Amino acid sequence: MKNKIVAITILGLFILSSFGNLLVTSQETTNTNNMDVYNIHIYGNDDFTEENGVSSGSGTENDPYIFENLDYIRMMHIKDTTAYFIMRNCIINDHIMDLKNVKNAEFIDCEFETGFFSKDLEDSILKNCVIYGGHDFCYNSLILLGCKNNYFESNEIKTGIYNSHSSDYNIFDSCNIQSPIDSSVYISNSCNNEINNCKIHNSAVGIWFNGLSNYNKIINCDIFDNRLGIDAYNGNQNIIYHNNIYQNEFNVERAHYDTGDFYWNNDECVGNYWDDYLGFDSDNDEIGDTPYDILASYQHQPTDEKDNYPRMYAYDVDSIEPMKPTLLGPSSGKKGVEQSFIVSSFDSDGDDVKFCIDWDGDGEIDEVNSYNESGEMIEIMHTWNKRGNYKVQVYAKDPYGYTSEWSDPLTINIPRARTINILFLKILEKFPILQRLINL
Repeated sequence: MKNKIVAITILGLFILSSFGNLLVTSQETTNTNNMDVYNIHIYGNDDFTEENGVSSGSGTENDPYIFENLDYIRMMHIKDTTAYFIMRNCIINDHIMDLKNVKNAEFIDCEFETGFFSKDLEDSILKNCVIYGGHDFCYNSLILLGCKNNYFESNEIKTGIYNSHSSDYNIFDSCNIQSPIDSSVYISNSCNNEINNCKIHNSAVGIWFNGLSNYNKIINCDIFDNRLGIDAYNGNQNIIYHNNIYQNEFNVERAHYDTGDFYWNNDECVGNYWDDYLGFDSDNDEIGDTPYDILASYQHQPTDEKDNYPRMYAYDVDSIEPMKPTLLGPSSGKKGVEQSFIVSSFDSDGDDVKFCIDWDGDGEIDEVNSYNESGEMIEIMHTWNKRGNYKVQVYAKDPYGYTSEWSDPLTINIPRARTINILFLKILEKFPILQRLINL
């Protein structure tokens, strides 16, 4: 009996020992698996370290810090940094991306599964990223508060953009933006932002202007499948043109139209396509004969604002800028004598082009000619009344606001005009023989 008890005791100790080993092994495995899980907290430039996921770089513009191929970042907080860094091909999984007072950041080919929150983000880029989720502050995925001079290109925004609190001079280009229960784009108390070439759809409101939101531009976008396409609730000097606005329950509403102006076409006769426009096009120029009325929010009565050049057919929003112009002309001329130059540019869309001309090389536009057919060789003329060397350069512009790069500069020399002493002329008149000798 005693031996049996000893045997059972030994067996029990063996089982406990084995179980303990299993626990240790399990814990080590968990630790090993967690080595690829990052909780990144950077509170100043000194925190860009290998422990925080940095793989290379020194933080300069030419050698930025690199975060790359991190496929499970549980949370990431970055605050008070000016060092240059790039996050590429990374996934932030469980917590929102949180940036505060950050400059010189780039996020490329990343996925943010619970949103992207930024306050005082400046001079940064977000490109080819996918942003899901939202934030406790609001439902939208991409939240910008006091953010300036940032560039957002070719991103998938799943639950909209919240651009507020003086978020100015930001550019959103070629993004796909939706928000099933909120606004796809909300602009509040923010100025001089541009939304270009974007798809804005599947939301309660496509674009909502609120607060003191002034001088913003919406160009070349498709705004569709929203309850309300554009809510121009408040703001001043905002311009909206060359967009397709269609398949919305209501295309546009305007409130507080007595406190500021919205412009629904540019100065070059380019308006928007509205699928509920009921006018005619008697001269077949693809522009409606009568303006499109912008309706008030209350009872949908017409306001004083109109799209004066409503498009009869949808635009091709994938428009391409004109090609770099070719400029030909003399290398020298005479003061006070008009000089002739030849300029041409092709537009891949076949749009007409006009030329913006800098006659003295200072980068400022001195003259703009009228529109001409793409590829046509156009003569431009100019007279210089002072001697000197002048650089002439031009760029092309199509009716939708797309511009080419500058042409190669052409330098023309205007030399000092020859002057003859009046006394010498009188001597020649008195002694004609001197004139004959000079002509020899």
